[in-house]
Amino acid sequence: MEVPCCSCVVDGRLACCSRVGTLLPCFLLLQEDTLNESRLLARVQHPNVVRYIDSFIQKAHLHIVMEYAPKGDLAQWLQRAQAQG
Repeated sequence: MEVPCCSCVVDGRLACCSRVGTLLPCFLLLQEDTLNESRLLARVQHPNVVRYIDSFIQKAHLHIVMEYAPKGDLAQWLQRAQAQG
């Protein structure tokens, strides 16, 4: 479950940092794989995809810093569209 942590300005752009998961002790060995997957996100460049900025692990929680999306995420957009019919 994604937990919003903070917002900040990175390279002149508004960004947000979200805690997206907890790395349990039994999964700490996968820590590098998790960070590598996050780095792979950095290569995705498309006008319809929110820009990945950075990721880090702090106190066994994975955090991802992404470009701020003022209109919300895809789930929120779909909920609004469904409500409007």
